[in-house]
Amino acid sequence: MLRIRMLTLLSSPFFSLRQIILRMAPELLRGESRNTAASDVYSFGIILYEVYSRKDPYEGENAVSVLRDVADRRINKRPPVPPACPLKVQAIMSDCLSADPKDRPHVEEIDLRLKRLSVENVEPGEMHLSHQARKHLKAQRGEDLISKMFPKHIADQLRQGRKPEPEKRDMVTIFFSDIVGFTDLSSNLSAEKVGDMLDRLYLRFDALADKHDVFKIETIG
Repeated sequence: MLRIRMLTLLSSPFFSLRQIILRMAPELLRGESRNTAASDVYSFGIILYEVYSRKDPYEGENAVSVLRDVADRRINKRPPVPPACPLKVQAIMSDCLSADPKDRPHVEEIDLRLKRLSVENVEPGEMHLSHQARKHLKAQRGEDLISKMFPKHIADQLRQGRKPEPEKRDMVTIFFSDIVGFTDLSSNLSAEKVGDMLDRLYLRFDALADKHDVFKIETIG
């Protein structure tokens, strides 16, 4: 009966529904209860895996077999802890994915535990860095941000601690662009396709800006 239910759900043409099923708590897969706060907490644990692994849960595995093993109390299958996941977030993820709904933390507890974490301690892939290494990385990011926001000669002056002097130009050209019909277009595409389209568009703009030695002020949307 469980296999028939899984096959029915996973055969849906909507990929988002398949993702939802893979986030379902084992008690829901077994049909023992309806959705509860505890099952939502389990789903949050799966989402933490997705955030830090940058992958879908159980990627490359047979979905029906995965769900059967997740629902099986003896196997108790769960996604592995991502290598980039900081220790304190690992603990939250593990608690959220507990087999027994009563052992999972309440939403209020998760909120408190997350609020106690600093930004530096939750960034993916940095839990192994020393304090000095994190400071260096943060400084490097600041350098990169300055380079992206200002023309090179202005960025160089800021790095040297100098105040950039106002510059006068006899003639300037300002180019504004818009994606015609973007609202209608994006409403008919998935978020992934819209993001891919914008990435390709912005990369072309950046390449043209470098080619013609112009400065792109800002991309807004």
